[in-house]
Amino acid sequence: MTTSIPLACFVCARTKRSFSCFWGNPHFSLYATHKQRRDMFTPTLTKSYSSKNTAAAATTPEKTTRRTAFKRRRRRAVGVVFTNTRASSSSSSSSANGGGDVESVQNARKKKTCVITGANTGIGYETTLAMLQKDYKVICAVRNKEKMEKARESLAQTLGVNSGLVDIEIEELDLNDQNSIEAFAKKFMDSENGLDVLINNAGVMATPEMKTKDGFEYQIGVNHLGHFKLTNMVLPKLLESQRDARIVNVSSEAHRFGKLEKNDLFYEKAGSYNNWKSYGQSKLANILFANELQRKLEREKDCDYVSVNSLHPGAVDTELGRYLYDMDKKPQWYEEIIFNIIRQTMKTPAQGAETSVYLASDPTAKQYRGKYFDNCKEKVSTNAARNEEDAKWLWQRSAELTGVDFF
Repeated sequence: MTTSIPLACFVCARTKRSFSCFWGNPHFSLYATHKQRRDMFTPTLTKSYSSKNTAAAATTPEKTTRRTAFKRRRRRAVGVVFTNTRASSSSSSSSANGGGDVESVQNARKKKTCVITGANTGIGYETTLAMLQKDYKVICAVRNKEKMEKARESLAQTLGVNSGLVDIEIEELDLNDQNSIEAFAKKFMDSENGLDVLINNAGVMATPEMKTKDGFEYQIGVNHLGHFKLTNMVLPKLLESQRDARIVNVSSEAHRFGKLEKNDLFYEKAGSYNNWKSYGQSKLANILFANELQRKLEREKDCDYVSVNSLHPGAVDTELGRYLYDMDKKPQWYEEIIFNIIRQTMKTPAQGAETSVYLASDPTAKQYRGKYFDNCKEKVSTNAARNEEDAKWLWQRSAELTGVDFF
């Protein structure tokens, strides 16, 4: 036990994840010394408190003084925990009686709101967990609401609360279907929720050749065009907040072998489709979209409080590779060995989520507008990803295909 406590503290500091549930006792101070905690809660024992002198000592002024002093110390210690609560209640009370601005008090305490696509599994699930721990309200935009309900139970267990207290809303969103995107966006825009963070996380990788419900090539349709439409439709909510807001596109280092096929965006020419080539193009599109959106916000809206970034989460052990092999078929023994070896070199979903969480919530990240990140650090993307003419072309083509353009 003596060695496990400092180890837990080390992991907490390294990953920046909250373990407040372990230190949740309001009488416990992590930084207090053993003597300070002992003095706070335990009266000093002297010879006068021995069993032989208990009756006499109970009536002595010395004991009465010590006991009173101890009670006062304890009340003061406990009182510190509730100081902010009392101050908050006092402020609300004074505001209600004309002593302050009720609306400003409510706004000061209002949680920030975050929308995450693909929040029920993998990186999306871990991103949701991290944002909840940072006290954000999370709107989970998912294709399967039942799976997200199960994920809610898991989130509650990790957070140590009842599932009903997990501050999430579950909404259906299928990036494969433009009508589904419209339905989600319209419902959200009609709600009372503001929007501070949009994390375009959901995606597919190296799929067989197929099309979305609207006839788009599947990978660029889901990974790029779906998020393009969603972002443009909810952008007014981000802008109306008039405060620090973030848009995060989960891309990939696969953009390095991606090429923007202007003459055959959906690989409709016979024999032109390749699952990895298509994936690379969709991830390249994620970065081009983020860069162009940042430029449009600054040039056309004179907006300096919205940061748009893209990132590589790393090689992460998630369900994203489900199209690379038949998941219904039991792997051969040698395939199991190979898979296990590969998994040892991959990030966990929680590690894969770290850069998304950093760009979405860290105060220092807002200075990096329109940048590409890897491992929570800025990284130079390819020349193709920084080509402004290609970014403008992709924006215009995407607007034509989806029928939306905020600008």
